[in-house]
Amino acid sequence: MVMLALLVSGCGELSYKRGASTQDLEAAKKSCQSAGSEKAAERCLEDQGWTVKKLDDVDLFATAGVSPDNRNPSAFITPEFVPVVPAQSAAPAPSAVAAAAAAGPATDKPVVPPVSPPPPSSPLDVYTISSWWKMGADREALAADTLDCVATLGPAHKPNETTQQVTRGFVVCMHAKGWKALRAVAG
Repeated sequence: MVMLALLVSGCGELSYKRGASTQDLEAAKKSCQSAGSEKAAERCLEDQGWTVKKLDDVDLFATAGVSPDNRNPSAFITPEFVPVVPAQSAAPAPSAVAAAAAAGPATDKPVVPPVSPPPPSSPLDVYTISSWWKMGADREALAADTLDCVATLGPAHKPNETTQQVTRGFVVCMHAKGWKALRAVAG
């Protein structure tokens, strides 16, 4: 059984090693911290048998193209890259609304409030998934891998079957098992 130790840190990292515990990971990290740089410490962990994945570096979601004519594969339109953003309300800040109202009548240039960088990815970020895909796998394999990931990660990562919402940590765990998540398109 694969043990996953989910580290909730600013950079968002997932480290796991077959048969290891969280205490084993902490001990390995302490011994590798003397390696110097972050890359050297990561290499040290890998040399000890740990798999280290940065949550921001993993391509977790599948993409789908759209074609007006399903008989002509060359007509497929590949979607532009869309950054992964957690499913949360994106209401404008009251100060931005007040600034836009105070600006007066419309000018040639639209008033755009400054955009702050997105917060780092968290293992508890929530996504809505419309389907899961894995070559050669069936419904029973999906159910087994789902139960395994929930058992490994804990109850906070249990998928909500009604709303089809899952955590980023769960998606990372399923991705490690070979599954691809197809995100639901906001209608």
